[in-house]
Amino acid sequence: GRSTGGTASAGQRVLKVSWSCPLAMAWRSSGRSNDELVTALQMNGVLEDVELAHALRAVDRGFFTPPEVGEAAYRDSPIRIGNLHLSAPHMYATALETLAMRPGCSFLNIGSGTGYVSTVMAFVAGKGAVHHSIEVKQDVHDFAVERCKTFAAANDAGADSMAQVQFYCGNVFDVDLNAAMKYDRIYVGAGCPANKQADLAGLLAVGGILVGPFDDELLKIQRLSEDPDSVTVQRITGVCFAPLVPSTSPALSLRLPIPVWHQDTHVLYPKQFRDSVRTLLLVLQRPSSPLAMLPKHLVPEILSFTSREWFTPELTEVERLRMRLHREVAARRQAEERALTAERLRMEAERQREMYQFLCQRLSATLQHAGGDAALAVVEPFAAVFGLDLGGHDGAASDDASSDEEDADELLEEGDPLAADDAQQQEQDGRAEPNNLQQNFSEEGVGRDTEMREIEAI
Repeated sequence: GRSTGGTASAGQRVLKVSWSCPLAMAWRSSGRSNDELVTALQMNGVLEDVELAHALRAVDRGFFTPPEVGEAAYRDSPIRIGNLHLSAPHMYATALETLAMRPGCSFLNIGSGTGYVSTVMAFVAGKGAVHHSIEVKQDVHDFAVERCKTFAAANDAGADSMAQVQFYCGNVFDVDLNAAMKYDRIYVGAGCPANKQADLAGLLAVGGILVGPFDDELLKIQRLSEDPDSVTVQRITGVCFAPLVPSTSPALSLRLPIPVWHQDTHVLYPKQFRDSVRTLLLVLQRPSSPLAMLPKHLVPEILSFTSREWFTPELTEVERLRMRLHREVAARRQAEERALTAERLRMEAERQREMYQFLCQRLSATLQHAGGDAALAVVEPFAAVFGLDLGGHDGAASDDASSDEEDADELLEEGDPLAADDAQQQEQDGRAEPNNLQQNFSEEGVGRDTEMREIEAI
């Protein structure tokens, strides 16, 4: 991997399920040795898969770092020396555990870096698995090959598994997708653009899982069937990885070989294929079988033209229904997530509108004090565009005061002393209000400039 310290489609429709998985005690799983590092990952709840933990203990992280790193290799932090990059241990633990590697699964490591992930996955997958690793930089590719060969020579337990790992120096974007095999597991060790997500997902076999960073999000992508649309996407966490190097080649120049059946490569084929070949060879040994009449050398020749998926059984009706249920559940979760997102956006927009409404009302009051209705009338059209209310005009109050004066005159003419007194009192209150406003305005004049500066700053 070439992480810079991640913490933790075009042409194809996907069912997207978004959920967050916080990394417990992330960045705190350091140790002074490889065993202490793995133990810390387990104690902090970052690493739970027993088989993966066993592989991480067997593969010393420090062996795949430059010598000058020393004990810093076991800190829970990324390493970057020149072109050699390793992600933080908790990041590897999270990504590889999500990958759910199982013995016999074919594996593609994109951006294989120093070879650390390839070696760990070789331990989990075992000797009977196709294992391809791609690295674009020649010096990093050479470092990984040398480290993996040295590790295999010094560890008898991993020698058989490492013998199946094939390293290629090239760009994954130069791979001919139509001519490439399909993999059960794919790990992307560098940031990939979202518009390349569908291309990489096209390398997955049915039931296959891809884990990698796409636009600063670690995603789990799973293929449910041969249907190109039957892909689910889950968000694991936010990350920050160094990007994959874009391709500069005008042609698809990188070819990942598809294994050809032979007695030596028989172990690399799926269990269903191996069982079928075994049955076929047993039948050929029976003299009563019609197949016994075939020349013995012809059978291996025929098998060399067969596909790895040739003997894969078709899905049962129950399996199809289960897969359909899985897609429908994923679609429902996607709809729920979209609804929650829309509700959050609505509430945020409402909160911002209330804030702007409050600011506009304050601005309205300030303008009325400073320039009266004329200044307010200039701002009103702009506020109307956003549906904001600047508040009432003083003109309405003036109209009410004039009406009160007319009512007072009428009552005086009619000679009702009590009503006349009330009317005269209302008239005096109406005349007193502008005087009070003027007095308040004078008292607030000192702080008006300060308030205007605050409004402009807001």
